[in-house]
Amino acid sequence: MSVTHPSRGASIIERFPALHDSVHLPQLSPFRSFAVFGFRASQSPDSQAPAIDARRDYNLLASGLSHVLARHPQRLIQREFRAAAAALRLLRRQLRAPFGEPLLAAEMLNDLAHEIALHADADTRAAAARCLGRAVAARRRAALA
Repeated sequence: MSVTHPSRGASIIERFPALHDSVHLPQLSPFRSFAVFGFRASQSPDSQAPAIDARRDYNLLASGLSHVLARHPQRLIQREFRAAAAALRLLRRQLRAPFGEPLLAAEMLNDLAHEIALHADADTRAAAARCLGRAVAARRRAALA
């Protein structure tokens, strides 16, 4: 079933049912051509799952931070939400890249988690906690190496 705007009439599927029945689009995987784009075996879809989860958490954190900061005047942001504003600037820059995991320091994540604790929704607070956990774990791994 397709929804159409009343002024535009019938949808393309309703106007051309034979076309809809005859068109078959293959299901393409976003990780189909590793050799073409120069991916290594370590960047296979299975090993990308933690990075995808991290990007999802950082996207959620950036969205929540922007909502929190949009509700407050600039003077209050400069006084009370310094780490949150700095983290949002960094996340916006880092999330523009189509791949890789954004990197924020554990101290910054800790500060912004405290700053937004009373103002952010539960999903944003949970994303901040997961990002902080990843940053602390990465710091421990680096210290052991």
